[in-house]
Amino acid sequence: MLDENPRIETKEVLEKITEMGYNGSTTMCYENVRKLREGKINNTTNQLATIFWVPPKASNLFYIDRGRLSKEVKLFINTLCTESKEIKRATKLIRQFKSMLKKKDGSMLNAWIKNAMSSNVKEIRGFAKGLLSDFEAIENGVKLPWSNGPVEGFKVENIQASNVR
Repeated sequence: MLDENPRIETKEVLEKITEMGYNGSTTMCYENVRKLREGKINNTTNQLATIFWVPPKASNLFYIDRGRLSKEVKLFINTLCTESKEIKRATKLIRQFKSMLKKKDGSMLNAWIKNAMSSNVKEIRGFAKGLLSDFEAIENGVKLPWSNGPVEGFKVENIQASNVR
């Protein structure tokens, strides 16, 4: 849009991208248009499809197996990781955590938590801090094959005495 009409008003840019599905903030739009005009960020419209991601949906992309992602989504993730060291670091930590869970390798938990606590990503640090609050249970959950999932939420009072022998 800016390439075609460099004098277009930011308000018009906002209106057009809102029609296309943008639901982000006005401030973010104005800030990015300003950066584009100043040449502080690259215009990647030729490389990436116009898709507006909400943070929860975008964050799930880092957890999904890369083989299940479309070419466009892989390009999106690669672009994010190239543009942001924090996103690249978070992506690596998320994939390591998933691998640890999949492999049931509790021996990796301590090292993972240390790496996460030293990251610049406050959400990852907060998650790691939460893991430390009940480390033994978390470690057992990672390394043991059993799960309390089927009984989660049941109260002892709900079990009839005749069922207990």
